[in-house]
Amino acid sequence: MNKAAKKGSPTRTNNALMYCKQLFRHAVKLDLIQSNPALPFTTDDAGGVEKSRTRILSLDEIEAVLRTLKENSNQFARENDLAVVLLLCLGVRKG
Repeated sequence: MNKAAKKGSPTRTNNALMYCKQLFRHAVKLDLIQSNPALPFTTDDAGGVEKSRTRILSLDEIEAVLRTLKENSNQFARENDLAVVLLLCLGVRKG
């Protein structure tokens, strides 16, 4: 088992496996290699089952984020501000 999987980072190691598979699949398409060496590996070999988080932002944290966006509006484009507010309203992560 690798260090990241032992650390309890299944998302990171599963994503690394996914990117490796994509990279090698592309190399096969370009005729750079004959087969995808990452293909036999599964998420069980990488990070295992990913667990949903239960962490939520408190109202104080949301207020701090919105205040910071407003205070730094000259560095943070309005479109980004709206995107953050939309993500907060929908309760989803950017990924």
